Amino acid sequence: MMRVAMLLPCISMLLLLLTPLGESAKKRKKQPNIIYVLADDMGWGDVSWADLPEIPTPNLLKLKQEGTEMMQFYAQSKCTPSRAALMTGRYPYTIGAGSKEVYTRNRNNSLDQSLKLLPEYLKDLGYATHMAGKWHLGFCSKKDIPTERGFDTFFGSWTNTKDYFHHDARGYDWNLNDKPYFAANGTYNTHLITNYTQHILTQHFKDKATKKKPVFFYVSYLAPHTPLMVPRQYIDNTDCKKLKKSEDRKTCCGMVNAIDEGIGNITATLKELGKLNDTLIIFTSDNGGADVSGASNWPLRGSKQTQYEGGTRARTVFYGPKFLGNAPKEYTGLTHVTDVLPTLYQAARGNPKRLPAELDGMSFWNKLKRDRPTDRHWMVYNIDSEMDLAAIRLKNRTHDFKLVYWKKDRVSGWTGEGDPEELKYRQFRYDAPADYYRLFNMATNPTELEPNATIPDAALHFPEVKQEMKDKMKELWLAEVMRPYWADIPDSGPGRPKNNNGAFGTGDCDVDWV
Repeated sequence: MMRVAMLLPCISMLLLLLTPLGESAKKRKKQPNIIYVLADDMGWGDVSWADLPEIPTPNLLKLKQEGTEMMQFYAQSKCTPSRAALMTGRYPYTIGAGSKEVYTRNRNNSLDQSLKLLPEYLKDLGYATHMAGKWHLGFCSKKDIPTERGFDTFFGSWTNTKDYFHHDARGYDWNLNDKPYFAANGTYNTHLITNYTQHILTQHFKDKATKKKPVFFYVSYLAPHTPLMVPRQYIDNTDCKKLKKSEDRKTCCGMVNAIDEGIGNITATLKELGKLNDTLIIFTSDNGGADVSGASNWPLRGSKQTQYEGGTRARTVFYGPKFLGNAPKEYTGLTHVTDVLPTLYQAARGNPKRLPAELDGMSFWNKLKRDRPTDRHWMVYNIDSEMDLAAIRLKNRTHDFKLVYWKKDRVSGWTGEGDPEELKYRQFRYDAPADYYRLFNMATNPTELEPNATIPDAALHFPEVKQEMKDKMKELWLAEVMRPYWADIPDSGPGRPKNNNGAFGTGDCDVDWV
């Protein structure tokens, strides 16, 4: 009997060693289906509960009312870097993706193929993975496209669009997996994305072979990014028509309204399938709104492409009452798009401690469920040598500061058609006289007003904090990985439209260039 007792620990250890890394010895707890909805260039003020409510988003509002709004969720300030951070859990400046340039159709740019992406991690946990919409992380090589980076299926655009209906950008760009899908020509792409999502979800949960398998769906809308295009009914038959603003603002309103309708349709499909209760839905934007294109970030300072709050703070909602525990209606923990990968991995019943140590993101799943502050005290908005800019955040129990740096550049202020006409501090743009370091006390000055008679200069009151953050910023500059040189793809490439039936295709980087 004693021998048996002595052997038990050894047997237990052997069983533990034989257990696959992605699984537990016991049957895994119920894994949520995960729907991650991303809008493109949607501003802080572009929802129906904004400070100046102008855009109707009833379906998103319902998710917010029954879920949790993340009050301090940050993205990168531009498309490609934000998507790179989402997919890798890494700050873009550490992987050569943080520069001013976004990926284009005509250069050999793509996300480092050695990096493991979010859908690949979720596949390790038994998930089916699908994507619809905008990729924008490269397609020059066949190894760059979504179906080679962890997604079972892909339906969408390699990059952005020049035409929401005909998907043309000097070449057709709407694809099913790895081939152009010409049947989409003429259909509004927001509708294409929504309909495909509904179709795949229905197929997945009605097929005996897959219905018990959890699903991760990345729904990446192109709207309301320019060009501003939307079917007229989303303006004429909604409150968008009543806006006493420009046509750009009305069209942006209609584009967001079409996304909101899509969210409602996807939610309705999940409910019809009996899966809404088993699903975690996340909605967010890839960056702040482009104020020159009808979006509003009011009352936040700055726009898309700036490191101010208006360019980086994204409206974000988590919905999933069954999984969110005691999450509050408004969660104020500091969170970043790099945190999404480890957070969803943990929500999917994975152990975040098994993720690579080099990830910059950290899971906030348990913190959110218990309404506790995150473990994130430092946050990098971006480091970009090409633009000579940087911004970082320090938040702890006693401080909440942000340091912004520009080198003799034009500094962004408040703008956008969502602003009140009588705005008191209308500082659109002004020239910084020299290298510009500005410390903001985010606890008392969350809209980043410049020092004046009523707004004290934080650097004068907290010089030691400014110095600590400047030292940290210099340290981060040294860790920056510059983007590789991007060459123009020659016209002879197999993926050039003239060689691919008028469509952009993959494979240009898989052949020798002559």
